[in-house]
Amino acid sequence: MKRISDIGLWEGAVPQEVCQNLIDFFDDSNPKPRDEQAVKDEYIFLYDEMLRRQVAPFLRDCGDEYFGFYGHDTWRKQCAPITMKIQKAKAGEGYVGIHWEQGAGQLNANRFAAWMIYLNTVDRGGHTVFPLQSRKRFKPTQGDLLIWPAAYTHPHHSFPDLGEDKFIITGWFAYKDTPQTTTSP
Repeated sequence: MKRISDIGLWEGAVPQEVCQNLIDFFDDSNPKPRDEQAVKDEYIFLYDEMLRRQVAPFLRDCGDEYFGFYGHDTWRKQCAPITMKIQKAKAGEGYVGIHWEQGAGQLNANRFAAWMIYLNTVDRGGHTVFPLQSRKRFKPTQGDLLIWPAAYTHPHHSFPDLGEDKFIITGWFAYKDTPQTTTSP
């Protein structure tokens, strides 16, 4: 693992065959288009258990290394089932708006880290840019896996000069909801 400003990078962590299986699954499904102010792409949530099991070992092993560095050895016991979302940005599209992965609301408040796997190599553009981490850029290279803090300390965006289609699978490590206890006065 390479560590760059609390961003973990595992080069070539995910085999080409797994990446291609995910792209083929995406192409054979009915993706939802997203056309908002700062993002234009297509996506599907991955619920296919066979494909999820192909991705999970890489998230587990890289997660162990990443969170172990911080002494967070209980992350797996505390983590909710991992959401997996495949996205495709066509040439000239992508998530170009600066954003972070954690925020208010039930869906994303418990996120403590984000992850992404590049499913294909993009020769022009499409870099993932982290402006507060010395504008660090990651080139979309098939099989590379990134993990980073989900909080506002790590805003990021896709570099808009995308010259060809870009496929990623992404998701979040989130804490399980814990029941709140109340006591009577």
